[in-house]
Amino acid sequence: MSIEVEKLCFSYGRREVLRDVSFTARPGELTLVLGPNGVGKSTLFRCILGLLQDWKGSIRVEGADVRTLRVRELARRVAYIPQSHYPTFNYSAFDMVLMGTTRRTSPFVSPGKKEREAAMEAMEAAGAAYLRDRSYHRLSGGEQQLVLIARALAQDTRVLLMDEPAANLDYGNQLRLMEQVRALAERGYLILLNSHNPQHALDYAHRVLAIRDGRTRAFGKPGEVLTPELIRELYGVEVDFLRLEGRCLLSPVRGGAR
Repeated sequence: MSIEVEKLCFSYGRREVLRDVSFTARPGELTLVLGPNGVGKSTLFRCILGLLQDWKGSIRVEGADVRTLRVRELARRVAYIPQSHYPTFNYSAFDMVLMGTTRRTSPFVSPGKKEREAAMEAMEAAGAAYLRDRSYHRLSGGEQQLVLIARALAQDTRVLLMDEPAANLDYGNQLRLMEQVRALAERGYLILLNSHNPQHALDYAHRVLAIRDGRTRAFGKPGEVLTPELIRELYGVEVDFLRLEGRCLLSPVRGGAR
């Protein structure tokens, strides 16, 4: 159960977005993808999910070439958690999660007892069981993200792709969400997560994939590949790395942005 990407290249027309991106994400690990805006992080996800077709290179999920998988087959292997989701109708949190079970059934069959039990188990696994009967529209951003994670778990796959799930959350909800994501990885899930926050990589990730100008600039353990030089290259800012009680903290250097 892995995601193997080798020499991935993709262009929107004449604009080359991904250039020779290679990495392997493994089960039981949170791999965090870092890079500035526009470097191809979301495009990478769309290629893995089969939403983009005209890429070059190789993408294999659980040993299978993504190009050979139909939509329902890929849904059995990979679940996607978007940055945000606003359904047209005012569903309950439980009904939102129940939608994740549809890949288990025929499109013309309503979810039954088995699917409802699976949805409740997913909410418990994501720490969202207490939200069961609440309106999804009235949840906070952090609570909505927990519901979306539960919906992905209800899809019954061990591979999760998360596209900047903490981007619109306040500080407290970011920490609570990232703690939950790390816990899922430690339970054996393979998680690939886009983020703009390198501190999240230092605090929660097992591996870091850094992308700049569409290329892999670094891949490995956060403590080994994240350096002040790499942060400068990715974001154009100067930082110091501070060691405090076993943690590594990023401290921006005043006047160091360029």
